[in-house]
Parts: sequence; structure tokens; C-alpha cells
Amino acid sequence: MKADMDARKFFIAGAIRLISLALNFTLWLAIFMALAWGIRHRPAKPYAEGDEISSMFAVAVRNAQGEIEPRQLNQWKNGETLVREDTVLRDREGIYLQLTRLPPDTFELFYASNRLDANAFMTARYRIAADNKVIPVSFKVWSVGHGLLAFLLSFPVFVLVRWLISRRRLSRKKQPAPRQFFIDCTGAGMRPPRFTNTSQLPSFTGIIGA
Repeated sequence: MKADMDARKFFIAGAIRLISLALNFTLWLAIFMALAWGIRHRPAKPYAEGDEISSMFAVAVRNAQGEIEPRQLNQWKNGETLVREDTVLRDREGIYLQLTRLPPDTFELFYASNRLDANAFMTARYRIAADNKVIPVSFKVWSVGHGLLAFLLSFPVFVLVRWLISRRRLSRKKQPAPRQFFIDCTGAGMRPPRFTNTSQLPSFTGIIGA
């Protein structure tokens, strides 16, 4: 009988431990995914005239074989035709190039895979002037390095969230029960201060000293 009770206690303790681990892992995973989503969807870096342009900034061009591909702006030649229509290109891994036209003369190019940079996803926005000149507007990149940053940041954020949760639970435990709260507010059970000396001041009694 005692052995059965011990086994039951061991099973219950193990189940509670597993549930606690599962909840902690779920919390950490949610924090990691939220950080990764936030880093990936952060605002793009805007470009002003005279700013240094990233070497990975690319435009959509049609090569000599008629294929559409991203071309780094610093390697683009005026002889190559700039693509101006909405385009979506896929391979077995998914979309690797998507060009979206934003009227009247702005284009947003999303390009991925290892064609320009290994395991990177980039979004370049640019305008095409009347003289076929490319004017960069903004640029954003998401790479494995950003995912690693989100992974590293998830641990201290997880510890902070756990500490806040523990602190909140502790503060709830320290709060008085409703009955004790009522007693503290009404003063029930509290004795008034006692006066051990005479009921009148010495100036009225005329007594000086002990």
C-alpha cells in the first residue's frame, strides 16, 4: 500500500515537472518568435541623397537571355533593361523574387535565397527616373545573423519575464485576506495607548519631580 502511494506521488511529481517544463519552453518559444518577427518587420532604412548605399541593394533586370533576376545596383549597367511590371518568381523553396510596382514610379523588390547572399532576405525600394536612373529609397535585410540575435536575446528576456511573473505571484500572496483587511481598516482588536503618568500635566497639579 505504501509502495503504491509512493509510486503515485512520484508519478504526480514527474507529471507536474513535465508540465512546468512544457510551459516554460512554450513561453521561451513565444518570446523568441516575437523577437524574430519584430526584427524581421522592423522599419527599412531610408536613403537620402548622398547616403552610402548598401552593396547588397539590388534592382530587377532582364538579362541577355530574357530572364528576370536581381542585380546589385553597383554592378548594374545602363544597357540592362529594368523590369517595370509586377513579377513573382518561385523555385522549389518558395518565392525568391517579387517585384511590386508602387505608383507612380516606385518599385519594391523582394529577393531571397543565396543568389546574392547566403540565407538572406532583402527588400529594396527604389524609383526609376525618366532618364532611366535608379534612385534608392530604402533597404532592409533579414539574414541568419538576425535570427541568431533574436535567439540570444530571447534568454535574458525569458528570465526577465519569469522574474516579473514570480514577483507578481509573491505580491499576491502577501496581500491580506478579506477578513484581516476588514480588521485592519476598522481597528478591531487594537488597544488604545495607556497613560502611566497622571491624568493631568504637572503644570496643573503643582507636582515637580517624582
